[in-house]
Amino acid sequence: MQSEEFEALSKKIDSLISLNAQIAAQGRKALLDAEGIFTFNAFGETIRMYLPDVAQDVIQGLIATTGSFFEMNHLTGVYHDKLIPAGGTVLDIGCNIGNQSLFFAKVMKATKVIAFNPQPHCQRIFERNVQENNLSGVRFELMGLGRAAAKMQITRFDPNNYGATRFELSDGGTFEVQSLDSYCAKAKLKTIDFIKIDVEGMALEVIARAHKTLDRFKPPMWIELIPRFDEVAPATEALKEIGYELAYRFGRTDYLFHHKDNKITAAPE
Repeated sequence: MQSEEFEALSKKIDSLISLNAQIAAQGRKALLDAEGIFTFNAFGETIRMYLPDVAQDVIQGLIATTGSFFEMNHLTGVYHDKLIPAGGTVLDIGCNIGNQSLFFAKVMKATKVIAFNPQPHCQRIFERNVQENNLSGVRFELMGLGRAAAKMQITRFDPNNYGATRFELSDGGTFEVQSLDSYCAKAKLKTIDFIKIDVEGMALEVIARAHKTLDRFKPPMWIELIPRFDEVAPATEALKEIGYELAYRFGRTDYLFHHKDNKITAAPE
């Protein structure tokens, strides 16, 4: 094929791909009401999700097109294994727009959910979702968690996937970081029943200064560990040193750890 023909064909393919993406985006928008709300049912609960970026964000798009929570297969395991007691306290570290936080509060009936994310745009969507579902016990903390008080900056931002935003520590950064131990001490939490950590390659930073909190409360933890960031073995070893063991793996990058003195008895089907 001559170079001119190849270039023309490439442009035609690119045009068709772009048109298909536009059509798909419009289709996702059509699933929402006039205020940008998508409504669905999960385990007998009516869920209202504000999805203002449904046209481009992959997570918001999946919620609308599947008619369920994002990562519903993982959340179903949390539900059936009763990993969160009714009335419990949950930390959602790396909460994005509140997908899991809403599930923990509305489906699992946790009375306190504290969610962490340093992105103001996610905060606005998250707080609207809390409002839409009348959840008084859910709050958003505009910060990241790490090994010490610090600042960080964005190193990767994908407008098609807010959940994949990556940060790194930087003295000149604009986003606040605290340690989990420091936060929990200041907040004077009396119990923590479950922790979810999904922080795009920074799980070791969170774990590094969480020892006091984990030793005190011994909650089960759902942690995303990404092999390409070399997190799995170091995180497993770090948790082993403070009494945690791998309970099971669910999904390609998601792991459930429990403390040796507070083992869960259920296992995924």
